[in-house]
Amino acid sequence: MKLLGHCWAAALAAFLLVPSLEAQTPRRFVVDDVSPLASVPSKEERMRAPLDFGYWLMDVTERADLAFHKGEFERAARYYEAVTVAVPERSVGFTKLCESYRARGDVDRATDACRKGLGLAGVTTADYTQFLELLLVRDARLSAAALADVEAIFAHLRAQSVGPAFLAELECRVGLHEHDEVRLGRCVSELVTHAGQQPRTVSYQWALALLREDRTQALALVEQGRGIGMTAQEVERMQRVTYAELGRFDRAWLLVIGGVLAVLSLGAWWAFGRRQPRVEGPAGQPVAARS
Repeated sequence: MKLLGHCWAAALAAFLLVPSLEAQTPRRFVVDDVSPLASVPSKEERMRAPLDFGYWLMDVTERADLAFHKGEFERAARYYEAVTVAVPERSVGFTKLCESYRARGDVDRATDACRKGLGLAGVTTADYTQFLELLLVRDARLSAAALADVEAIFAHLRAQSVGPAFLAELECRVGLHEHDEVRLGRCVSELVTHAGQQPRTVSYQWALALLREDRTQALALVEQGRGIGMTAQEVERMQRVTYAELGRFDRAWLLVIGGVLAVLSLGAWWAFGRRQPRVEGPAGQPVAARS
């Protein structure tokens, strides 16, 4: 931990140095753009030259961020992987690595990177919610191990300063994904209590009605959505799904319902998660960092 403190203090010091002094200071550690991992200084080198390590960490992070913003996600991932090796005690490198893999469509590696960052110093509520979202994207149906991860995430978030409406919507996403009527019914009640009858609440009530094969209630909720500010396109899509097979409620339609709800709530949910307070780890490490 002392080494970690020295490293980040050195990085801050390097950032604060005046540009002219920085330009006159030769780099002891140089980032290898072809194989950034190969240029990670050893622990002994970091301890002997913490300021130089700070410069290296600043350089590799800047290159990673630039590559990411240019859409070069594979290249960005190589740089961020080097950050996770150089500073494995903090979550930020794993978070950025996760985002790079996710942006390039590598859900498995993104999930693994996100999992490894949980429980580390600097982890945030958004990190936990991104990991949960990746599990739902990766698996058509959650395995027993993935469900255990989900329950651990909920237990951790409930112990933090996370709002009940936010937690309820997370649980509704899991309930819809798993076709779990009990879970969906529970979270809908929580949303009604803590978020009121707003579009996302009505959307999950509608999904629950379809899961229960209650056509009358589903159609009534479509009309309710029309009256509380849902767009005409959202209402039309809900109505089309509801009317699709009036004589036969096939649960495969829940895949279509999930798409509708993703449009309605994912953006708001993600923005809300980013506004949640930082949760500094380790905090009981609710999800094991499996390799």
